[in-house]
Formats: sequence, structure tokens, C-alpha cells
Amino acid sequence: MGRQFLKFLVLSVILLVRFQGQEGCLEEEKKALLELKAFVKSDGYDADLLLPSWVGDTHSNCCNWDRVTCNSSTGHVIELSLSNTRQIDTDIESMFDYSENEWYFNISLLQPFKELRSLNLSYNKISDWIQNQELSVFENLEELDLSFNGLSDPKSFPELRKLKYLDLSINVFSKHVMRLLARLPSLKYLDLTDNSLRGGLTRQDNGFHGQSLEGAKSLHFGM
Repeated sequence: MGRQFLKFLVLSVILLVRFQGQEGCLEEEKKALLELKAFVKSDGYDADLLLPSWVGDTHSNCCNWDRVTCNSSTGHVIELSLSNTRQIDTDIESMFDYSENEWYFNISLLQPFKELRSLNLSYNKISDWIQNQELSVFENLEELDLSFNGLSDPKSFPELRKLKYLDLSINVFSKHVMRLLARLPSLKYLDLTDNSLRGGLTRQDNGFHGQSLEGAKSLHFGM
């Protein structure tokens, strides 16, 4: 009787934890978000104005912060919307002027987010990653928006095998970036509008060699 009761008690605790889920965000990921805010501030921007809900208060749940979405069961951050983090001028002419407000983003600050599914870094005028870092650590990433930046080096592009949505519009990628896109087997949406794809895309240029984007349902290659 005692053994059966103990089994019942253990099972009840397991089910209770499963259905209640994780209360609040993970401390490691909260710390990483605050470090990201500090990085924005170090570039001379008022991070308290730009990210007002991101505070180091012990009782502050980072899953409730603006621009952050967590898995309700595990507490892991699964979405980060960091579009126009610095609130720079989004006038179209200003966005095409890559000589001003260019940013070298420290992608290593995002490494603690192992369960990240969606990342939006659009409208930030990012010209490259600090110290040639890459996004390849985000093996679970399914959506990536890098539009309206100043990225040009395809070497900074990762091999993300689960990536389904990729927006690279309004950057300065050359047609050689296609060689790296051939490594994205799950891609369904690709936007390369307004890049430096001069001269058209030949089969040799794109590097697919039979690995064309047959699975992609929406492709945008406007110059």
C-alpha cells in the first residue's frame, strides 16, 4: 500500500510540473538579454528608452518583456524581435545610405538562446558580425529576418538546416550568396529583393547543381 501511494505521489508531481510549465524565464537567458541591452547602450543609444521593459529586477519575468516570446512549458526564449533596436531613421533613402549608423553586431550575445526559433534583426543597418561570428549556433532557427541592413559578406551566412523563412532584402549581397543558400534544405520563403545580384543568376553562379530550391514556395529576386 505504501509503495503504491509513493508511485502515485511521484506521478502526480511529474504531471503537476508538466502542466504548470516553467514559471518565468531562465536566469541564464535573462542575463543574456540584459547583456544585449547593455551592448545597445554601449553604442551610444538610450537603451532604457528603446527597451524599457528589460530590467534587472529580481521579480521581472523576461518572458513578459517586449520583443521576447518564450515557450510556456520550458521557459526558453523562442522568439526575439529586435527590429530597429536603435530606432534609427527608417526613411528609404536613409536606409540605403550605408555610410551612416552602420553597426557591427555582437552575435555571441545571442548564443545562450539554444531554443530560438525566430529571430528578427531587420532595420538595424548591421554591416557585419563582430569578429566574423556566425549564426550557425542556432540549429533550431526556423525564421530569420535580416532585411534592411548592410550585410555583404556571404561568409557570415550560416548553415541552418531547419530554416524555413529567410528575408535578406535590402542588403548588398552579391549573387554568390546563392552558393550558401544551397545549404538550406528546409527553406520555403526567400527574399533577396534589392541586393547586388547584377548580371542575373546562372546555374553555375547559384551553386545548386541540381539542389535547386524546389521546396521553396515563395522566391523574390528583384534587383
